[in-house]
Amino acid sequence: DSSVPFLEDIQNSRLTIITYNSTCILESFTANLPTLIIWDPNYYEIRDDASDYFSMLHNANILHYTPESAASFANNIYETPMKWWKSKEVQNARNLFSEKFCKTGNDWVYRYTEKFKRLIENIQ
Repeated sequence: DSSVPFLEDIQNSRLTIITYNSTCILESFTANLPTLIIWDPNYYEIRDDASDYFSMLHNANILHYTPESAASFANNIYETPMKWWKSKEVQNARNLFSEKFCKTGNDWVYRYTEKFKRLIENIQ
């Protein structure tokens, strides 16, 4: 239902499945909710400096490169996705990815302001 905000929708779901590289991944990871990501790497390029993070997601079975792989995995964890999601390997991958790409916290305005200042200084 598109009238329901994404975060509210996933909080009421057993498992979130995301099919493209978007902020939905960041929101789901920040909420720390069971998430599977599916995408064909031929269509979604990953920056070189991000590839290790996405490899960790793949190794933890969060990121799948085919719908068949994701469907098979989802069937295996369907009854207790939180048990899989809370495992050490999955949380480690999610935490490292989140630290790099999900900028949260009370000081976010300051951090973004400082980042923009540095960017502007580099342009001048």
